[in-house]
Amino acid sequence: MSRRPWYPRTSALSVSMDNDVSRLEKVFTVAALLFFTGAFLRSLNGMYDPDSGASTGSLLADLIWAFIYLSSALLLQMRCGGLWQSLSNLRPLFWPYSVIFLSIAWSDAPKISFVRFGALVGSTLFGLYFGSRYPLKLQLVLLGWTFGLAMFLSAIFSLFFPDYSIGTGPFEGMWLGIYQQKNILGDSMSIAFIVFLSLAYCFPAKRWFFWTMACGAVALIVLANAAASLVECILMCWFFLFLARMQPSDKPRRASAILLAVTGVPLLLSPFIFYDQIVAALGRDPELTGRVVLWGLIAQYISLRPFLGYGYFAFWRGVDGPLGDIWFMGANSAHDGLLAIWLDLGLLGLIAFLAGFLICVRRAFYFLKRSRNREDIWPILFFSWTFLANLTSITYLLPNKAAWMMFVAAAAALCGREVAQTQAEKTDASGLVASAVGS
Repeated sequence: MSRRPWYPRTSALSVSMDNDVSRLEKVFTVAALLFFTGAFLRSLNGMYDPDSGASTGSLLADLIWAFIYLSSALLLQMRCGGLWQSLSNLRPLFWPYSVIFLSIAWSDAPKISFVRFGALVGSTLFGLYFGSRYPLKLQLVLLGWTFGLAMFLSAIFSLFFPDYSIGTGPFEGMWLGIYQQKNILGDSMSIAFIVFLSLAYCFPAKRWFFWTMACGAVALIVLANAAASLVECILMCWFFLFLARMQPSDKPRRASAILLAVTGVPLLLSPFIFYDQIVAALGRDPELTGRVVLWGLIAQYISLRPFLGYGYFAFWRGVDGPLGDIWFMGANSAHDGLLAIWLDLGLLGLIAFLAGFLICVRRAFYFLKRSRNREDIWPILFFSWTFLANLTSITYLLPNKAAWMMFVAAAAALCGREVAQTQAEKTDASGLVASAVGS
């Protein structure tokens, strides 16, 4: 007698059935997800080039990415036939992709823009595969395995291989884990936190285990001294509780929802009212380690090319870029997702992205408010985290990064649900018509 899995089988609204997914395919998915988080890329990306402000790259890393892209394309074709029915609903997500492709024509560095666009397409292929191949609950399970491994390996390496996993110089004593930089560890653990919160919500019988894992993710954030990620976790706790009470339930939740809404106002306003006190408590300066000054500088460069921008990834090119010799003063990233898009793709790209993003958010709210499936909290919860994270860092439209790949996967899963729901409604309508004609 076969043992039943501890997660439900795929529902009729999902694109593929869980029992069609081999163990080898799941291993590939988890390994690729771990690679997307940036694990061990410090060893694989080659040496740091001070002139370009980036890693020199390595043949091994390029081969791994090429393998992931090619495998994703083949698996999409072989396993996810239902995806193509929902691609038309995914068009809003791809609007900024069109602008990125066109930006190659006016880019300051067309070769870089072209190569990066290719990597973005490859990353998107894996996101589409992940979002259409696995139902949402199984997606969360695989993400739990991925970030659980990331937590375990980061702890092991930091404890037993400190020369590799503990920062030096200005980052002395801060944990890096299996990542290149402390903030990358912080971002990964911030995502891990909401993954384990969602798993605790989906599997109440194992909630203590998942809550413990969520606490472990926060502990690693503290050890990495990633202040922004810590703030994200605090705010996501409130978002999680609020969103959970928006779902239909047999239990009355109006009072708790009102209480959360009332407490949310001061929570959201407190960073503005008590800004100096909060940044001081987090051990940061009021200018957020130079970010405020940098944003002012970026605004000046945006004003020079407000409509089309400098081209995808064409601005941050070390001494060869528009910033020239001053890039080394920490100016190697916009540290804000929307500013980064405006800088690269202009107002045209920013509008295209925001339109697609808002449509995805609306779809996520639609299914959350009409579904009793607890896993349906994941897309809107992740979209909320994405918005928060991009206030001080960048995940939007980034190739080879877990955050954007997971955004694509969540959007693909929502579109699959939408197509399946439409087909179910048509079937029900046809059945009613047939019954009426028969009677």
